[in-house]
This record gives sequence, C-alpha cells and structure tokens, in this order.
Amino acid sequence: MRSSFKKLTTTLIATLSLTAAASVAQAQEPLTLGVTGQGSTVYSMGAPLAQLLEANGIPVRLQPMGGTTAYTPLFGTGEIDIGIVNFSVLRSGYTGAAPFPQANEDIRLLSVLYPFMVGLIAREDSDIASIEDVAGLRLPGGFNQQPYINPIIRALLATGGLTTDDVEAVPVPTIGAGLDDFDTGRIDVGYFGIGGGRVIQSDSAVGGLKFIPVPDTPEAVTAMNQHLTGAFVHTLEAGSFVGIDADTPVMAYDMMLAVGADVPDETVARIAEILATNKDALVEGFGGYAGFEPELMAKPEYEIPYHTGAISYYESSNLWD
Repeated sequence: MRSSFKKLTTTLIATLSLTAAASVAQAQEPLTLGVTGQGSTVYSMGAPLAQLLEANGIPVRLQPMGGTTAYTPLFGTGEIDIGIVNFSVLRSGYTGAAPFPQANEDIRLLSVLYPFMVGLIAREDSDIASIEDVAGLRLPGGFNQQPYINPIIRALLATGGLTTDDVEAVPVPTIGAGLDDFDTGRIDVGYFGIGGGRVIQSDSAVGGLKFIPVPDTPEAVTAMNQHLTGAFVHTLEAGSFVGIDADTPVMAYDMMLAVGADVPDETVARIAEILATNKDALVEGFGGYAGFEPELMAKPEYEIPYHTGAISYYESSNLWD
C-alpha cells in the first residue's frame, strides 16, 4: 500500500510539474507585433516599443510586412496580436471599406501613440515652396504593394486645391521605391513619413531635402479629410526632424497601437501601463515619440472600440473621459 501511495504521489507531482511548466511556457509566448519593413517610420516606432515591452516582462516578436494593410486583417486570427497602424487604415479595416474586402470586427484600439506626420518632399535647392507648386510635376503613384498610400497623397494634394490629375504620377510599388526614384531624379517630388530613417538616406543622396508645408487653414483640414478621415495640421519646429529647417505645418493623423480582441485583458492593461509610464524610453528609441502624450492615449470618441483591458487601465488612471 505504501509503495502504491508513493507511486501515486510521484505521478501527481510529475503531472503538476508538467502542467506548471506548460503554463509558464504559454505565459511567455511572445506577442507578435505587426510593423512595416525596415527603414520605414512604422518599423522605427516598433523596434523601441518591442524593446520596452521586453524589458518590462512582455516578450514581443517583430513581424515586418509590406504595409499596414497586410496585417490589419490579421488581428484576432492569432497571426498578429498587436500592431502599429494609422487610424484611417484601422477604420477601413474595421468597417470593411476599401481596400479591405470584408470587415474585421476583432480589431480593438489599445492606445494613441502620437500624431503620425507625413509630407511631400522636394530638394532643398528647388523653388518648390507650397503644395500648389507641385502642379505639373512628377510624383510617385500607384503603390500597388501599399495601396493605402494613395488616399494620403490625394489628401496632401487637396490641401493645395490639387488632384492627381494635376500631377504626373510615376508608378512605384512602395514608398521606399518612390524615394529611390526621388534620389535618382526620376521623379521631382517624393513622399514619406517625417522622421523615417529612409528620409535621412535621401537627404544625403540629393544634397539636402525639405518637406513641403501644407496650408494651416480650416479649409485645408476639410479638404484633407475628404480623403483621409481624422487628418489634421500639426506644426513642427525648425530643426526637429531632417527636412524641417523652418517651422513647418504638415499633415498628421493619429498612429495607433491596435490589438486583437482575443488578447487577454491583463496583458493589454499591462501594455497600456508600460506605455503611460515610460515615455522617455520610447523617445530615446525613436524621436517621433516626443509627440506621444500619455494623457491622450485614450480617445473614446473613436468609433472603433478600445480593448476592455485598455479601458480598465484608463478608467483606473482617470484617462477615460
């Protein structure tokens, strides 16, 4: 009897040990963070974010893809857990608007990260000083691998009263390819996110570049929102980024950290807490995070729902109005 009891005890201990080990392994399974390719602004945002979460006990695996539209449909499928996506793309993905063939109602918001600033680019020594000045010039177009860029270009042109019919669109597959053509002179005006590492490369290649200012007027904001929901004008101080040599109003829209509805509440709440209390670490990793404001992480007015774990943290921190 004693021998049988000993065997039973040994078996129970072994079973419990295996169960505990499996639970730990499951708890340490890394979250997959969707970003765009190396050199892009979104990748530059994602790398320090992943490092910060890792340093605070949340393992993360970066998953670069061809564009945010490639991983927006993957929230809630287990392929992408969290991802950096602008609000306009998220809204289209959530509702099933173009370019998405169907709605993904498993998308949840976790946090506003910061105003994502974009612009048209000209050589520093050119006479181009306004959006109106790009009429008749060669710009990148098509973006067959990143179709979400097209409405952004249309929005930028609209601030100057222009449409794509007023410029010569040179087909390119990606924004990076567009800057390659800008560097070699195949196009006259480029496009990119302000603060992206690839901009520094182009600045060196062409002997200096500048972002073309948009009009800081209510009419310009109305025009851009006809193509890009949630866009606004944000003025950058001289010297804040490559290509910003004078105070420059640029087009911006909120870049979001999104999450699948299936990610546990406690994990999401912990991520929100880490972000809210570690702005300095984010800025150290990528200067664009200087625009991150913890008190503005939650915007309940957005029609995409926030994850319940995020809401729990924001309510407890008096950030949910």
